[in-house]
Amino acid sequence: MIITPDKFKPLNGAAWNPNNVIHRDDGGMNLKMDKTGRGACVVTSGLLDCMYANLNIRARLPRGTGLHATLYLLGNNAPKVGGGGASGEIDIMETYGKVSGTSIYSPGRRSVAYDPGTDDHTYSLKWSKGRVETLIDGKTMAVWTPTWWEKLWGGWKLDKQPMFLVFELSNSSVQRPDKTTVLPAYLEIQSVEMT
Repeated sequence: MIITPDKFKPLNGAAWNPNNVIHRDDGGMNLKMDKTGRGACVVTSGLLDCMYANLNIRARLPRGTGLHATLYLLGNNAPKVGGGGASGEIDIMETYGKVSGTSIYSPGRRSVAYDPGTDDHTYSLKWSKGRVETLIDGKTMAVWTPTWWEKLWGGWKLDKQPMFLVFELSNSSVQRPDKTTVLPAYLEIQSVEMT
């Protein structure tokens, strides 16, 4: 199933401007960080949820100091209990600071180094009962199981409820954009497919 931009709703807040979500004529979507430093965040909560799925997200990441781009899933109860370990969170791709020094994060913030360069890449997730695998361009980056998760969060929360997609471009909490960061910057989503 192709997930089209209309399955995502923009969020509004101090860090996000819904006007920074751009639906393209080719069926893709751009998340923009504008010159004021406000980014964009879109979610499928209430529109499209998944449990045990394969996801392929074709995207081009922005480059620059202080840009925080993420493609992830949160448990449906996140609005009530918070994200991360409380609801369950699967980070398919997350960057902090300079993209050239980025890491791919998966449950528990255990990083796997990767430099996406300036090209499009396919960021994938294979989620089945008791197993989460993250991939880039078909190459396995990390595999997570309940045993590892138990040590960090005290319980595997990823088999308890459906999850929704979150795509975000914002200021990094680790490092702010500086004079070398070109704004506006874009997280370009070319396509999203779920099987």
